[in-house]
Amino acid sequence: MGRVVAQQIVTVDGFAADEQGELGFFGDGTDWAEVDRRTHAWLGGVERILLGANTYRLFVEYWPTAGELLAEPINTTPKTVFSSTLSEAPCGEWRPAEVERGDPVQAVRRMTTSSSEDMVVWGSLTLFRALLAAELIDELELRVMPIVLAAGTPLFTEPARLALRGVESYEGGVLLTRYHPLSSDSTDIMCIIGAGPGAREGAWLLPPLSPSRAPGVWTAGRGAE
Repeated sequence: MGRVVAQQIVTVDGFAADEQGELGFFGDGTDWAEVDRRTHAWLGGVERILLGANTYRLFVEYWPTAGELLAEPINTTPKTVFSSTLSEAPCGEWRPAEVERGDPVQAVRRMTTSSSEDMVVWGSLTLFRALLAAELIDELELRVMPIVLAAGTPLFTEPARLALRGVESYEGGVLLTRYHPLSSDSTDIMCIIGAGPGAREGAWLLPPLSPSRAPGVWTAGRGAE
């Protein structure tokens, strides 16, 4: 059975985009070379890239003609775009993406049963949140940039329970954290990602609680609430 891996870029305070929904902070000068080399090696085992319509539009503006390290594996890996409005999804001179117009949860569930390799979700917040809520994300990898926005579009808008699986730091300042999303009845040591009533104002990461209070538990929420 195939796995669904979500890789998301976030700021230290938990935002996936700025207040305008833009990713301008991505080009803040952070050195991604080491992270890209890791991603390039990992993409060799990825069967399909899963995208929402908005993220697809960003992809097709850049990747088909890009000349950087990740361009070839990204352009040659099959893609599925989930959209109720698109009828086709061309990718420049590369093979077009398939368009899935039905329920993405049902579609991804069907895709995982017929696959034995990884599929990856990049960006695509609506798709990502739907799959996470449906417990279809097998691994969540957060690439935390060394920047604070203080306002913007939060990655999470609903609470989630996660088990920490690994942490890596890179010379460019990016911190990579890997989590296994837990079902609601799991008893594993967990991290809690929260989004309160003011989620639009963002969620921010707090350091681990002391072992005497809650070993292995991290929290993320709005302010100190």
